[in-house]
Amino acid sequence: MNDFSTGKYLALLLTCNSLASIIIFSRFKMYNLLHPFVTAHAVLMSIFGLRPLVMRYPTDFAFYGLDSVTGFNTAVIAGLTGSIALSLGFMFSKPGRRSELTDPILSKDQILGRARVLSIFIMLIWLGFMVLLGGTSILKLLLQGRSDEFNSNFRGVPILLQALPASSFIIFSSSLLILGRLERISRSSKIQLICLFLLTAAPSALLGDRRIIFPMAICMFLVLLQMKRDFRVGILSSLGLLVASLVLTIYPYVRSSGAREGINLPTAAYNFFRENGVYKVLQGYLVKNDTEMFNFVSFLTSQMGKEFQFGYGRGTFIDLLRETLPSALEASNTWSDMILTKMFGEGCASGLCPVPSLVGVLFYDMGFLGVAGGFFLLGFLAKKYDGLISVAGGLKFVSTLTFGAYCAVIVRGSSIAMIWVAMNVIIVANFGLKLVFSNYNLRIKKLDHK
Repeated sequence: MNDFSTGKYLALLLTCNSLASIIIFSRFKMYNLLHPFVTAHAVLMSIFGLRPLVMRYPTDFAFYGLDSVTGFNTAVIAGLTGSIALSLGFMFSKPGRRSELTDPILSKDQILGRARVLSIFIMLIWLGFMVLLGGTSILKLLLQGRSDEFNSNFRGVPILLQALPASSFIIFSSSLLILGRLERISRSSKIQLICLFLLTAAPSALLGDRRIIFPMAICMFLVLLQMKRDFRVGILSSLGLLVASLVLTIYPYVRSSGAREGINLPTAAYNFFRENGVYKVLQGYLVKNDTEMFNFVSFLTSQMGKEFQFGYGRGTFIDLLRETLPSALEASNTWSDMILTKMFGEGCASGLCPVPSLVGVLFYDMGFLGVAGGFFLLGFLAKKYDGLISVAGGLKFVSTLTFGAYCAVIVRGSSIAMIWVAMNVIIVANFGLKLVFSNYNLRIKKLDHK
């Protein structure tokens, strides 16, 4: 008989630590809820705090036939280590230095026009590659949802091409954030931003790919709330957050073509919600695939040093280097693929592909020390975010914005792969931003942080 009481007490401690960090930092301000420190804590709390607290039945511990019971307590400790290290890194870091423009931008309309045209042009390039690789029928497959037939057309496609929709949106968002420090963002600009979000997020929405939708949504709300940083969460905004959470939670159940049974995505999502209700949808989030990373880590903690060996850099730094290589040039499987092969007999491309979360990646690479060091660094960088997001252009600004947008999906999912996606977004967005501001020499005057 397994005793989970220790693990559940520690999960409660993790939940309290993350929730207190979120409340103290955000002070219930919507803009602050988009901060990477908050989103990282929210992900850790849902996976390693709330999930183990509500796990009761044998089905809650199911993990593709593997033992996720023995390592329950140790998995919670790994998550708690990450949560505490994240807070400590944030506490010991100094804010990035704030900046202001010293040269006025003479033509705001020209800048926004360039950003708009470039963003749409990049989307057209992406659409052209879609049709080139999959033919005109690919658009019909896209409307039907995720399927093996759709995915087979894009195996081996460089991440740079897959990152184009997010890159195009971040170019326009970056332009508005920079100009928004000089004067209030107009209503028409906000409408253009929302329309561009719907355009660039539509393919990912049809496929139910939240790893792309979520970062883009964070960028959009950063722009919309830039002049309303003191706007606090109220009844209407709370309902909006609840609806958005429900939609994102329902997505995995209706994103495949088989799950939709020939009907469109909104109808399939509505039917799923009508059949299950709010309680079952949220319960499913906490005990099923959305937070199954806990079960992954629970299995790993009972096997590391026995059936599985630690990577000692091969699961983080070396895997990130391998991500830069075309699949045809990879000399061997990544460390994460080797872990999956030992677990299921085959790697991600041909078999089951659960994701370990950042806690899992750091743990199977360097154990508890890796988890503590990785999340301390994440907290340290998150403290720099506020000051650096005000830098008026260039690689540092694009990198900061992308870090804030992708932080949650990096902490939650296939972390190394998502870091590589974010790096490709930075490459394209930085190049695009240089084109948008090509005629302006933006000199920055450093200010002391107040």
